[in-house]
Amino acid sequence: MNDHVFDCVIIGAGPGGLQAAIYLGRYNRDVLLLDRSGGRTWHSRHIENVLTHKLIAGSDIIDRGMEQARSFNVRIERKRVAAVRKEDLFTVSTPDASYHARYVIVSSGVYDIIPPIKNALRFLGAGYYTCIDCDGYKTTNRKIVVMGDVLQSVNIALAMKQMFTKDITYIPYRLSLPDSAEEVLSEEGIKVVSVEPVSIIG
Repeated sequence: MNDHVFDCVIIGAGPGGLQAAIYLGRYNRDVLLLDRSGGRTWHSRHIENVLTHKLIAGSDIIDRGMEQARSFNVRIERKRVAAVRKEDLFTVSTPDASYHARYVIVSSGVYDIIPPIKNALRFLGAGYYTCIDCDGYKTTNRKIVVMGDVLQSVNIALAMKQMFTKDITYIPYRLSLPDSAEEVLSEEGIKVVSVEPVSIIG
């Protein structure tokens, strides 16, 4: 660790972290952006809900955002943050370094938990989706399967029917559905199939 004190260390280079870095850089603040890489945006193949871009890959958003942040003198390092401590200043530690800052912004986003189903990563963003906001529109008037291991996934199935498609099958993945949830799904015409998927075949 050296004695340099950043105005701000930003943890996470997704759209939120990059936007914060760009603004702070434009305010002539001394900014360090730390990113472990591989977040949800980075994996998205086709993003259609970004202003001025009809279609853009998530990796392009990240690459362009990093280039823009660097143009405002933001220092960017590919490192995983291991700890953040606060005394007089913040100390942000990675496995091989520590940094001091007056402020810290944590913009770590979402980390998808992909089930152990063969080919899930192969079809991620291309038929197998993890975000209703990012990709729900792509299922409009299509036949889909909603799968989840928490009760909230029932709400996702109901929302998908309300906004995008009527042809939905719901799979409670390693989840015992309460009778009330099965009744609601049945009333909405959503078929429940209690199986454990092993592969996506395309």
